[in-house]
Amino acid sequence: SLVEGRVSLFQACSPQGLAIAAWAYASSGTEAPQLYAALSSSAVVRLHHFQPQGLANLVWGLATAGHEEPALFAAVAAEAKGRLHGFQGQGLANTAWAFAKAGCADEALFEALAAEVPRRLDELSSQELANMGWAFATSGVSAPELFAALGDTALPRLASFKPQEVANLVWAFATAGVAHPLLIEAAAREAVRRMPEFSQQGLANLAWALATLKADGGGGTGAGGAAATAGDANAKV
Repeated sequence: SLVEGRVSLFQACSPQGLAIAAWAYASSGTEAPQLYAALSSSAVVRLHHFQPQGLANLVWGLATAGHEEPALFAAVAAEAKGRLHGFQGQGLANTAWAFAKAGCADEALFEALAAEVPRRLDELSSQELANMGWAFATSGVSAPELFAALGDTALPRLASFKPQEVANLVWAFATAGVAHPLLIEAAAREAVRRMPEFSQQGLANLAWALATLKADGGGGTGAGGAAATAGDANAKV
């Protein structure tokens, strides 16, 4: 079969080839658990030969495909945490997102990311900034200094964020229980200004996040009103 042929090919594939295969199959929506399992088996014994971008692509592909491979994620975490300086900004964001999405948020890896990422945030796009916040909030690993830097970086760029990115970023701060009043005030203004552009789910998440931050005293003076407006708009969708 096609899958069996690919399994045999993986055994002779280079680390770069395995990483590209994981990314390509996931991007195309290929559903083949045996294929991903074989790919993982071929990769896990050669992780020290992977380039940083290859490690990021590998875990991103498996997480995107929804393929559970805890042993491989644990091995990648051990390999990657000492090599994060060699990752591109996108690779850092994709790695954090992949581990959180897969439910394999290795604490030591996220602590290493929390130390490396703040000085690299200027390399991240608006989507990657939002994904980084989501990943840390989902992981449950405390990283107040990273969130402070994330908020400072996102604040002057917030007008260029897509509505879903604004909602995801504010959700991350609320879920992590981290206050950044200036960012939340700006996000509240963006929400009011661009309310029709938000999806129903985005409005629901945003309303919850703004209300949570307001209740915790970390939302600034505009968060409560924006939360009410978002909640009303969501109810009318």
